[in-house]
Amino acid sequence: MEATSLCAQLRIVLGALVKVRSGSSERAALAIARDQLQVGRTEFREAGRILREIVARQDQPNDFSSIIGRPLSTHESCLVNLASFLLLNRTYLPSMKTINCLRELAPRRFRREFEYYLGSLILDSPSFEAGRRSRSGGIQPPSEGSSWWLTYCIRTFGRARALRMLSESRRSRFVRLNALRSATWPKLPDQQALNSSLETVSAVPGVYRVLKPSLALSHMLVEGILQFQDLASYCAVLAADPRANERVLDICGAPGVKTAAIAQFMRNSGSIISVDSSALRLKSWEAQTTRLGVKIATPVLADATNLPMTGEQDLILLDPPCSGTGILDQNPRMKLNLNHSVIRSYSVLEARMLEEASRLVSSGGRIVYSTCSITTEENEDVVSNFLKSHPDMETKPVGLPPGLGEPGMRGLTDCRRFFPDSDESAGYFIARLEHS
Repeated sequence: MEATSLCAQLRIVLGALVKVRSGSSERAALAIARDQLQVGRTEFREAGRILREIVARQDQPNDFSSIIGRPLSTHESCLVNLASFLLLNRTYLPSMKTINCLRELAPRRFRREFEYYLGSLILDSPSFEAGRRSRSGGIQPPSEGSSWWLTYCIRTFGRARALRMLSESRRSRFVRLNALRSATWPKLPDQQALNSSLETVSAVPGVYRVLKPSLALSHMLVEGILQFQDLASYCAVLAADPRANERVLDICGAPGVKTAAIAQFMRNSGSIISVDSSALRLKSWEAQTTRLGVKIATPVLADATNLPMTGEQDLILLDPPCSGTGILDQNPRMKLNLNHSVIRSYSVLEARMLEEASRLVSSGGRIVYSTCSITTEENEDVVSNFLKSHPDMETKPVGLPPGLGEPGMRGLTDCRRFFPDSDESAGYFIARLEHS
């Protein structure tokens, strides 16, 4: 697709999004944008398809306004939503032409800030490299997915579960109430204003399922009273059982969502060292933790396979880079890049990080290992191999409330697995390791 045609599509979508945000219907917003921009029928039809998908997803303005220190205008907020949709959230394969067209849509005063945001999106987008290599350079519709991944899921989980997991149904979104910013935890500070937006997750106090967007919800997210966090991710923090005055090491801690949840349980008493290998992600970490009221955490830029520290930690939370097979609903095209070699490379990296973590845990401490992958190679196999080389360590029950997740596979019943089809969360694995 030619760059001019692609840019015309995105300009229509952005103009229509602004109109929809102001109360117009999708049809009316598209018609106004078409008349103003005078584009061709093809561009108009494709723009309409993209707009409907974004609106159907109910994409929210994220907390980027808190990072740049001022509210976003409607135009800026819609542009952030459009960029997030194209680079992270759905079924399109982006290219440099997509990036350049998005840049052209940014208002002059927003360009430097938007460039930072684009950089963070590209860094977090597993599908971007594939998009950069695509021949057409435009936005590519999704394929049916990788036959390798389908075969893997059927072999590992059985045909019925595999087909449920690989369906196009989307998982729920969750928020947690931040006790560092709310004196009413675990009850919402303004239940009436949020009744239509949130639904209580009865098994996990302080966690709510998002039903639909609202102004009250957006305000509380910006103020740090609420924070988006997947249910399974929050359960990893519950399994870690952080306590006041402990020494905690949060490995691969950016962008800070788990760090803030840990600090909440510690009541901002003790110390957290949060390590990440990306300076850009640590900038996001600093913005997140500041907004959420964290006072006991220190960021460290370092390689998690060779940590520049000594001393013993009471708790180590390791959430290493993984294949992301538990969050394929965000980027279905990722399935095209999956194969045994990719999974194996991640498992080797994860094993090295777990080995490094074991060097720093105290004799009475604990390691919580978690991934947003559902492959056995990155989860049960990593833990089993670790236990074979560390006979002084063993798994312990993760201690989650009944009904959350299911036992780990391959005999590791103390561990916990989450699946999108049964738990409405990300696909996730949690193991708690302690000295025997």
